[in-house]
Amino acid sequence: MKHVKTRPISMLVAALALATISGEPALAAPSYTATASPAHGGRSSAGTLPIGIVRASVRSLGRYLSGVDAGDTTAIRSFVEAKLAPHFDFPYMARWAAGPFYGRLTGRSRRALAEKIELMFVQALTRNLGVYSTPPPRVQVFPAVSRGPRGERVVRARVLPRAGYPILLSFRFYRSSGGAWRVFDVQANGFSALAYYRRYFAALVRRAGPGALSD
Repeated sequence: MKHVKTRPISMLVAALALATISGEPALAAPSYTATASPAHGGRSSAGTLPIGIVRASVRSLGRYLSGVDAGDTTAIRSFVEAKLAPHFDFPYMARWAAGPFYGRLTGRSRRALAEKIELMFVQALTRNLGVYSTPPPRVQVFPAVSRGPRGERVVRARVLPRAGYPILLSFRFYRSSGGAWRVFDVQANGFSALAYYRRYFAALVRRAGPGALSD
């Protein structure tokens, strides 16, 4: 296949797979309202396009983990918060996770829910990167493809571990009203981070009521 890059990836894919696999199928693309708009014209540098973001994150993470103590979770978390989390749209993930209850939340509660999901994501990724081991698997990063009428882009990556079965990741991007490409979901072998959060918070509401979404 043309334009396929193969790189050492450290534990990025394995970590994201562990953080996102939920036993739930992938959810539909977002209806881009309020904070998003379809892709528009204009030039973008390679590093700000979806495939550039994925490749740069892979390289950055590989370099970082090669020089950090795997047990230094404080340092790893700082890296995740500074370099990886900003590419994700946690407010959108919060809207989807809350489902029909989102409309009943105050602005403050919506922000609290987005912060809670970001914290869960950062903690899961930090924890899984903390068990980093060598030799790292390799990964193929495929060119972005367009999907849907609103300009969604999907960048797929195939992990080739030293042992076991390959893992297929899909990073789903939309282009925000400000022009930046943002990740709104990650799928690992077809299982979705959004689906996990929706299932998790639905169970939380059943146990403790809608107020638990932002507690």
